[in-house]
Amino acid sequence: MINFVVPSLGRKTLKNTLQSLIDQTNPNWKCWVGFDGLSIKEIDSDILIDDERINYIEIKPKLGIAGHHGNAGKVRNYIIDQIDNDYEWIGFVDDDDSIRPYYIDSLIKEIEENTFDCCVFRMKLNENIIPPMHFKNQIIQNFVGISFCVKKEFIDKNNIKFINYNAEDFNYLEQINNSSGEIIISDSITYDVNI
Repeated sequence: MINFVVPSLGRKTLKNTLQSLIDQTNPNWKCWVGFDGLSIKEIDSDILIDDERINYIEIKPKLGIAGHHGNAGKVRNYIIDQIDNDYEWIGFVDDDDSIRPYYIDSLIKEIEENTFDCCVFRMKLNENIIPPMHFKNQIIQNFVGISFCVKKEFIDKNNIKFINYNAEDFNYLEQINNSSGEIIISDSITYDVNI
């Protein structure tokens, strides 16, 4: 069904992120955590969850996500290139955020009701919902986050890549749109930004 891509610096918040995947009501997922410039031995073992669906990748040399907003995209691109299973979708979660237990079920519901290449879910940031609920199918910079999933086939066919840029999430969605990709915005709030 879906591969979740998680760029990580080995922060303690990763455990909560991974637990949000374990808590999915639908177990049909895999997760790829890319440690930027770190070996598994350098990661606090208390934040790692032992589950056959979770794959940990050591990325060396460091691709550079520390301290530079917009550089997690390099790690995401690297991880996507490593995924070789038949799961149709790629979803994204940051290592200090979490997804709600019904994320995959919400994706399945959207698939049953719509045809699309990318589904943008709404995210909760403090008391704000991004994109706001009155945005039906508007992708606007600063009003969208990483809370989306894309067909892997579409990514591969159109060579869609994250570009190091302050609004890398928005830029990625622009690339999808410019490649004639069908993007929908779900009403479901499935992603929590944990500040």
